Amino acid sequence: MSNKLTIAIPTYNRNYELNRLIDSLSNQIDDSVNIIIYDNHSTKPVENTIIDDSFKNNSKVKIIRNANNIGGNANILKCFENCESDWIWVIGDDDLLDDKAVFTVLEAIKLYSNALLLSFSSSQHIHNETKISKNLEEFISNIKYWGHINFSSVNLFNWRVLKKHIKSGYQFGYTYSPHIALVFKELDDRN
Repeated sequence: MSNKLTIAIPTYNRNYELNRLIDSLSNQIDDSVNIIIYDNHSTKPVENTIIDDSFKNNSKVKIIRNANNIGGNANILKCFENCESDWIWVIGDDDLLDDKAVFTVLEAIKLYSNALLLSFSSSQHIHNETKISKNLEEFISNIKYWGHINFSSVNLFNWRVLKKHIKSGYQFGYTYSPHIALVFKELDDRN
């Protein structure tokens, strides 16, 4: 499963919303993309409620059901921990994607292949310029809205580089930003 991008979808009891996300995503899957859904022990197992059989039966799609509900942040960290591709995009189960979202992400990976984090515009926060941070201080000063940086659905992580910091993610698992701790740790090490 060594593809360029893993789209990970942590979910719990949002089966209807997940099906809406799948509708916006299903036509965008190609050979460079894997999709893994992490069912955090939903009352109705996700696998039994996905409407699109072609999506569910696609070899690029994997559904993992936790034996117990491990909490939202731990489920997000499992997305990272089990990623086998160079890049990971964690998308909220209740988010919808633009028709060209996956194409846009794959193009950004080509353009910025050495980046740690690629952050995209959302309807709540529009990026009008590209900002590149070379260290932790620059990264922090370039953040205009902290809520956006915590919103995993608009952020793409270079797992090839960041996977060595998974421990930092778990150490900050009590926050709403365990995934950002990975980036902070790498930038801090570079200082």
